[in-house]
Amino acid sequence: MKKLFVLFIIAICIFALSACDTNKPTTPVNNNPVEQTTTGQTENTNNETTPVVDNIVVNEIENLASAKILAETRFVDKETLPEDLKYLANLGESLGLKLDNSAEIYTKSDLEGEDFDELHDYSFFYSRDNKSAKINLSRIDTPLRDCFFNTTQESSRINGTNAVVSSYEDKYFVRFNYNNINFDVETNGLSQEEMVGFVTEIVK
Repeated sequence: MKKLFVLFIIAICIFALSACDTNKPTTPVNNNPVEQTTTGQTENTNNETTPVVDNIVVNEIENLASAKILAETRFVDKETLPEDLKYLANLGESLGLKLDNSAEIYTKSDLEGEDFDELHDYSFFYSRDNKSAKINLSRIDTPLRDCFFNTTQESSRINGTNAVVSSYEDKYFVRFNYNNINFDVETNGLSQEEMVGFVTEIVK
């Protein structure tokens, strides 16, 4: 009988200790992991996305000079554009900008020849009142530009894409690579916020 009483007391002690263990803090489990995507957005397992924070560094231009380009411009209808570029025809609508024209820019494959036979750039021009934006893009090289300048090349990040942003008076120049295409964007009369918004529509 005494032996059974001792075993009963031991059983009570074990039960009390196990009850105390349930009060110990536990490490919370993260059921909603987040991973970084290549689109410049944060995506979680619930398929919800939030924009990344832009980091804009503006490189100031002291002197801007015009440049002569040996090229031939051929205007094209937006419906004939390559499929992956057609979305560019509708940019800037939130800013009131409308596409004025789109074009192909040809250079000479033989500098001593007469024919402009190499498609170098596609060009898009948008405007509204005293505001405008221009895109030159190239799959083969740095896009052509009708001006040149020397400035620092500190990099910015716009919607997850690295870019170099420069400014002169009320103009912004932005160069970046997106989907293996080299872009050169020039805006005139747009604020910095509007310029960033316009570029964000490209690197959607």
